[in-house]
Amino acid sequence: MASLRDVMVGATFVLAGIMPVPADAQNCKPSASVKDKITKVQITEWAQGLYQTGLMAKALVTTSEINISGSIARIGDANTVNIILSKSETNTARAVLESPYKAEKGNEFFFGFKEGGDPLRFTADEVSNNVAADILGKLNTRVVLTAHISNEGLRALKDSLANKNIDAVRVSLANNLTIEKSVNDRNGKQFVEKIGCFLAFAEKGSMK
Repeated sequence: MASLRDVMVGATFVLAGIMPVPADAQNCKPSASVKDKITKVQITEWAQGLYQTGLMAKALVTTSEINISGSIARIGDANTVNIILSKSETNTARAVLESPYKAEKGNEFFFGFKEGGDPLRFTADEVSNNVAADILGKLNTRVVLTAHISNEGLRALKDSLANKNIDAVRVSLANNLTIEKSVNDRNGKQFVEKIGCFLAFAEKGSMK
């Protein structure tokens, strides 16, 4: 039987695979708003693509494609911040030699600011790891790190984001592997806006 975490992770990955929807002050519609069929718990999530391997790199430099997305969600009464890391490798020999992407509880992820200062820092208390080969022979790895955040943490998050823009993401994984990527202005701004949408949504509920 699927757990509530599995339902949330599945929804996050569906969202990560589609074109990010622009967010602005007039458009705070969540990326997903569903009720779990088994538990009847409401799941409301805002998701944003942060990084994707460029076309030039895929054509000339590497045999792998990396995608990183971030999301913030309300699952029942719980608030979560999530980082979703996916990698597709066409060279299976290279995949065997490289360190695998694997998340463990206690791994940290960070969002850096264009303006500098202390980054947003989260510690994963839930993780999900999936590795599978598709019919084309690609080895697809999918990793999710989830950090629960209290209402007090949401207030601190709101203060930290004031007049800031995210421009980098860092994910610490098992075996001392660190993935660090730049986030372009558009994606960084949209993610901050979507977090703002979630915070406005939360303020109407248990953040009060």
